[in-house]
Amino acid sequence: MAGKKVAITGATTPLGNVLTALLRKNGYEVVELSRSLLLRPIPDITKHIDGCDVLCNLQGVPFESRWTGRYQYDIYADRITTIHNLSQALNYCEERPKVFMGLSNAMIYDKYEVHTDYSTSYGDGFMSEVGRMETAEMMKLKKQYKEKRLIILRSGYVMCRRGGVYPILRRLSRLHLAGVIDDGYQCIPIVHIDDAARAILFLIESENAEGIFNISIPEMCSMRELVDSIKKYQRGFQLPMPHALLRSLAGRATELFEQNCKVSPQRLTDMGFEFLHPNIDNVIKTLARR
Repeated sequence: MAGKKVAITGATTPLGNVLTALLRKNGYEVVELSRSLLLRPIPDITKHIDGCDVLCNLQGVPFESRWTGRYQYDIYADRITTIHNLSQALNYCEERPKVFMGLSNAMIYDKYEVHTDYSTSYGDGFMSEVGRMETAEMMKLKKQYKEKRLIILRSGYVMCRRGGVYPILRRLSRLHLAGVIDDGYQCIPIVHIDDAARAILFLIESENAEGIFNISIPEMCSMRELVDSIKKYQRGFQLPMPHALLRSLAGRATELFEQNCKVSPQRLTDMGFEFLHPNIDNVIKTLARR
């Protein structure tokens, strides 16, 4: 599909930046849809997506902040309003995109099973609730435009030096507070930012790709393994992270580190996608050297 046009929301996010550069490197024309544009009248949005081959929605207030009641509302409102406005804009397109893609989170799943892309066993936490609402909104697009490809990306925590959970844990490690959070055996789905962008490009170019895809490293890792890997590249002693301190810093956002979620990218690997960073040590080692 090289040489085609891709409209992207959230192009200024860390993942959006990497994906935009990757698409342009591979011959795509990228149309960046800013947050301010998405709040303008629907016809203004339509002008930017009409004639594009792919509509990729990466927009969303980040989870990695203190979860006050207001902030949680903003997370809901930003994600659902964006999907709704894009859906309305599509109604007025003369030439609609052939592919709709939407980024959601892999923490939608419950803490009991190993979850492939086909799993429907969902958790009851805040991130799971947001993921279920996003999925429901995106599925409405498929019902309306049955001939189009809908791809829902359920991503683990995207690991990069700017944004996300990695800078938080690295900062705590520098303060000698990167000890195990909770019992440390909870599984944390993660993916290197480069692999997340490569997976999106891979799915765009795979003409039969449709439905839900988990994006996380194929080798599951625990919170203990994640913290230990980060500590390899920090000097000095490390103290356990007191739960009360973490709660005071992050509020309910401690769910980011405490929720157990075992995720498998089965569909991606079955289709032949190869991760450049397939395990936790490779992910952290690459980030630490940048």
